[in-house]
Amino acid sequence: RGLGVDSADKPVYLLAWSSAGPAAYELLASAELPIEGAAIAMSVFRAEFIQRASLRSKRAVVIHAEDDAVVAFDRARAAVGTLQLHGADAKLAPMRGGHGWKDGPYLHIRRAVEWLGSAEPNRSPSQLDASLEPDE
Repeated sequence: RGLGVDSADKPVYLLAWSSAGPAAYELLASAELPIEGAAIAMSVFRAEFIQRASLRSKRAVVIHAEDDAVVAFDRARAAVGTLQLHGADAKLAPMRGGHGWKDGPYLHIRRAVEWLGSAEPNRSPSQLDASLEPDE
């Protein structure tokens, strides 16, 4: 509404990295916007970004490097846990390479978007992690 987004025949997904993450979390939590899912990478997270939101029927992949020295990995874990608590189908996708896209960024993004648009059942984070690993 007001953004000129026509979602009548196609889903709307967000892709955000680093400082764009807080806005993506808030937009995903909005009941007034037709956003179905988000891939959010290496971003800060605070629970107040999605206070009192119902995220049922929404999906999120949080991509984060375990060795990120800028934004601690526990922020990604907190994001996934909070999103799940509010009803989202949320997954953690650990990667390598610190704070930046140093480890196959297009592969991570493609796999995240494919999962967002799939009807794939809920899987454990370790199963998702394996499916998001770069091809050897």
